[in-house]
This record gives sequence, C-alpha cells and structure tokens, in this order.
Amino acid sequence: MGKKSSHETKNVLMEVQVRVDSDENTIKKEIETKYFGLLEDNRIIDPKRVDLFFKKIEEGNYIDTYPIMCYKADNLAAAEIKITDFDRNAIPADKLSEYLIIIDGQHRVDAYIKYKEVNPDKPLIVPNVNIKEANSIDDVRKFLVAINTAGKDWNDSDRWHVARNLNNEAVDKINELIKKYGFNQSVAQKIYLGRRLLKKEFSSLLDGNVSIINNLNKERIEIGDTFISVCLELSGDDKDNMKLFAKRYFIEGFDEFTKGRTHKKVFEIMKKLNYDDLKTVKSKDDFEVMLKNAK
Repeated sequence: MGKKSSHETKNVLMEVQVRVDSDENTIKKEIETKYFGLLEDNRIIDPKRVDLFFKKIEEGNYIDTYPIMCYKADNLAAAEIKITDFDRNAIPADKLSEYLIIIDGQHRVDAYIKYKEVNPDKPLIVPNVNIKEANSIDDVRKFLVAINTAGKDWNDSDRWHVARNLNNEAVDKINELIKKYGFNQSVAQKIYLGRRLLKKEFSSLLDGNVSIINNLNKERIEIGDTFISVCLELSGDDKDNMKLFAKRYFIEGFDEFTKGRTHKKVFEIMKKLNYDDLKTVKSKDDFEVMLKNAK
C-alpha cells in the first residue's frame, strides 16, 4: 500500500478541469466534480514530492499546463482492471461513475487535495485533467510504459513496478524485494536474473517482450529464492536486518565464490556465517573471504 501524506483522508470530492477534444478538433475544458482513485499498482506516493508540489501551488508557481492523465473508473472496472480510491480502499460499484483513476500525476493531485484541506474556504480546481480510454490492461500498460519512458520523475524502481502488469514470476520477485525490503532494483535484478538488464533489454521488456527474462537461466529464480531465504535466516527473520543484504557486494561476492562450486554447497557455507560478522563486510572480496573461511 502507498504511504499517506499528512492529511488523513484523500478520498474527497474535487473540482476538476477536464480537457475534452470536440468533433471540430478543438479543445474545450469543462469543470466537473470528481473523486480521484488509483490503479492498484500505482507507484507509492512520496510525501516529500507532494509537499514540493503543495508549496508550488501555495506560491502560485505550479505549472498547470502539464497534464494529469486519468481513466474513468467505470471504464477500467469494465475492463477488469484493479482500482482503488485514493485511500487504497475498494470503490463501490454504484460510485464508479464519480471517480477518475490517475495514471500519471498522483503527487500533483495529492498536493491539490492537501491544499483543499489546508484552505477549505478557497479550494482550487485541479487543472488540465486528460481522460484516456482503455479496453484492456494491455492498453494501460502500454500507456504507462510511454509515460515512464519520458517522465523525468520516474526512476527504475518505478519502471519495474510498471512491469508487474506483465505477470512474470521473475518480475514479481524483483518487485517484492524492492517493496518489502527496500532493495535497489539493480541488486534485486542480480539476485533473480543473475545480472542487470541492459537499457535496451529493459525497454523491450516493458513493451511486453518477456522472452528477455525467460531466456535467462531459469534456475536463477530458485537460486534467488534460496539466497533470500538464507539471508532471512541469518537476519533472524527481521525486516530491518534484511536491509544489510541489499548491499550489492553480498550477491556479487556470492556469485563469484560460487564459480567452481555448487550452489547447494555455498548456501550450506553461507548458513554458518554470523550476522554481526556480516556487518563488517565492505566489499565483494570481503564477503568471498568470509565464505572461504567459514567453519
């Protein structure tokens, strides 16, 4: 679930400036009253980014020409795409027509909702809301790919989150490490793919070419699962302690030490290590030496 910003509920009615393309190929902007919602797989909202936009709105420096992209909730529900309200709760079927589901611009909308809470007597209209139509989850995924490729505020962890729509086991494992334990996406890739995808490969994956991943060593997912399982055992099944293994040199040292050895044998060696000793590791070579000397 996404983090909430400082305001408790974000499921509030907002005045929205909706851009409409008319039959005459001209642009009209209509004012509507709507709730906002999210795709179930929307990026986690960063309160710091919300506050940055909130400050710009307060100062009158928000650039409202940049579009906020949405789908109608009833459109997505009809296409069996999972959606929620802004508080991450289910939207009642009889309320779907009242919601717009944000595909790009959730931090900006959140900032406008916060502004309304702080300034209840002078709420602002959410500007330049564009509505798209989707016939399937594939339509949504393709649009997400187009946005995150161009969007400057999207990082690679966000892009891996978009890849969840591919319903690929390795992708899901990578996202779990990113979300559950805070692993960097590049480290998560090394654990479950054996290497980081090239930029061209990653773009192809986001376009739906899952063979990019499926053609890699299929045993790697099992290796990755066991590596994480052993790390959990060493960390005492403590989520905070697991952050230690998010450092790149553990998986890199593991892979290097495994050359000429079976993974089963290396995992047995790894289980002999002490968590406090592992905190002294500062490089791939350090971890290899520790594995070599394990008794």
